[in-house]
Amino acid sequence: MTSRNSCSKGLLRDGMRRNLWCTVLAALGFLMAQLLPVLMMMQRALEEQKDLKSMHGMSELDIMSSWQNVLNDLGIFLGGGNVMVKIMMITLGIVCGVAMFSYLHSRQKVDFYHALPISRTRLFVNNFSTGILCVLPSYLIVLALSIACVFGMGFGAAVDWMNIGGSIISSLILFLLVYALSALAAILCGNTIISLLLLLWLLFAPAAVYALGIGVSDKFFDTFVGGIGTDYVILKLCPIAQYFAFNGLSYSETAGRWAGNTSALTLHMVYLLIAVLAIALCWVLFRMRKSERAGAALAFEPVKTPVKVFMCAVGGVAIGMLFNIVAGDFWFWPGVVIGVVLFHWLIQIIYAFDFREIFGKPLHLLGTLVVVIAVMLACKADVFGYDRWMPDVNQVEAVGYGSEPMLKTAENMEAVYRVTEIGVASIENEQETVAYQEVAFLMKNGRTVHRAYHIATNDEFNALNEQIVNSEEYKRAMWDLFTYDPTSGTNRYGQTATAEVSIYTEASYDPMATIRNKEKIEQLLDTLRAEALTRPEGARPVMRLSLDYRTTGASWSDTQGAAFVTDVDVKTLALIEQISGVKPAQLQAESINRIELSFYDEEVSQISVTDPADIALLLRDAVNTNALSLYKHNSAEGGDLVEYPENMSINAMDKTNQMNIGIGYPKGKVPAAVIEKYRSQAKAQSGETPERVVIG
Repeated sequence: MTSRNSCSKGLLRDGMRRNLWCTVLAALGFLMAQLLPVLMMMQRALEEQKDLKSMHGMSELDIMSSWQNVLNDLGIFLGGGNVMVKIMMITLGIVCGVAMFSYLHSRQKVDFYHALPISRTRLFVNNFSTGILCVLPSYLIVLALSIACVFGMGFGAAVDWMNIGGSIISSLILFLLVYALSALAAILCGNTIISLLLLLWLLFAPAAVYALGIGVSDKFFDTFVGGIGTDYVILKLCPIAQYFAFNGLSYSETAGRWAGNTSALTLHMVYLLIAVLAIALCWVLFRMRKSERAGAALAFEPVKTPVKVFMCAVGGVAIGMLFNIVAGDFWFWPGVVIGVVLFHWLIQIIYAFDFREIFGKPLHLLGTLVVVIAVMLACKADVFGYDRWMPDVNQVEAVGYGSEPMLKTAENMEAVYRVTEIGVASIENEQETVAYQEVAFLMKNGRTVHRAYHIATNDEFNALNEQIVNSEEYKRAMWDLFTYDPTSGTNRYGQTATAEVSIYTEASYDPMATIRNKEKIEQLLDTLRAEALTRPEGARPVMRLSLDYRTTGASWSDTQGAAFVTDVDVKTLALIEQISGVKPAQLQAESINRIELSFYDEEVSQISVTDPADIALLLRDAVNTNALSLYKHNSAEGGDLVEYPENMSINAMDKTNQMNIGIGYPKGKVPAAVIEKYRSQAKAQSGETPERVVIG
């Protein structure tokens, strides 16, 4: 036992000595990625400060602001915002993971190490520990040296210990994950090059498979809802990409919008768990691995066929989707066949290290082709019942109507369920007049199901739609007015932030006033919420409140949503005038030069209205949808406040002919008579001037 312990310690020293190049590489890499840039930033900042102080007319406030910006940048660089350190961590994790176990790919080295009087477990622990000791001490020493230099040069205020601590934990977890997966690839394979190829597959295959699943579902299923968190799910499935979205144990400001519902801390714990499982799998496979498998493509014969079939299937579908995008639907099927065949040939060559094996295992190729094409045809025919799916009413916890499931009242649940039944029935019913409607169900087992239907509009659907969107529960769940919390102290990404509300009217595209006082914001929102719930149909929107958060130290605000004030919200309008002095400002006929009416009937025609009386009629209840952002805002409230005449658009030009103003109307207040007057005249004269008719 003593000899084995001393042999184990000697082997660790020998491993560190033989891999000294890795330690040197890590030290030099972190010096270049961490210490040197920090020194350069500080030296440049000192020079700039000296220049600023010598400049005439430069105020003390400007100098302090410049210095604070330097401290902020330096703090980010010392913490989780140093991209170069992250690149070094990923690179060293890959290099060390493969290098520490590359001896398994050489018969002579395997015979030597496996002949030593040491157990496979201790040999694995020794090799794995060597890779960690080659990298992490260098990282921590260089970071400590950088912090010491920061304090020594007078930039100590830039040091944020919480951010630095979070950055260290984040880097250690991501390094451990990449290192473990690299070691796993080296143990699974008998060749270093193939190990690197397998590592690429391990790192990127989950995200690629998920993306392909989205593409196939979107292609074959009529009711599939794409884009629900797709980007951030793909990012999370690729840890080395997600690593660059982290700022320590939180998300960076630029990446926070793709965070979704998973916190950065939770995701770090998931990555740590995967790393631990990968290490455990490495240990098990290392002990099972036969010495004579050195030099083989894969060291475990039983996994060769499943790995090949899986890679061929994924590669075939990927080539098919590529052909579909480039050349159209027909080419999806030839693309699948070509992709499966090419990947089968390639893997056969890699397995045998012989081009003559390109046509080997024809039954594997045929079986893979049959399975992949059968699955794709089954999706096309909806054999799995995806489009016809209906939930069990007794298993539904909540429903959503164009959103995540947040509605729980019996009336709304029954209405959404009935809309779904109509949607399923409409799949085979081709109608010209259809409405696109998304629904969602939260099942009692925690699963969330989304579906989208093109529903033939009828009285029943219209009544159900009005019932849902006009319910108080829907408004409280969907309107930004109710979901915005000015008291939280953080934005949606968990960053420290303060509430900020900007007021927009139809008079300008810039905010007329901005409120930052928390008590006044709460008073304003409480007043508007009470009035909005009893607002009658046909109320005219006259103001938009931009509901924002401003993060600490940021020079810009992050918009969380919008709320709209209408002409019947008299208490809110009075309060806004009292707080900010802002009043509604409707479009005036005197400021408009002409109004363009564009008709999209059987033929497209356009008329310029210049008659002052008709301009006044068109503007009597008109809403400037551009200034209020009603034409582009995704707010459930905003989309329900205005309507547009059927098969046409209305745009007003001001006296300078420079501002194109989009026009909409409150529900039920479209000036149909004057519009139909010009529609008929446009049709009558379209033969003379088909592009435009001017009536003054």
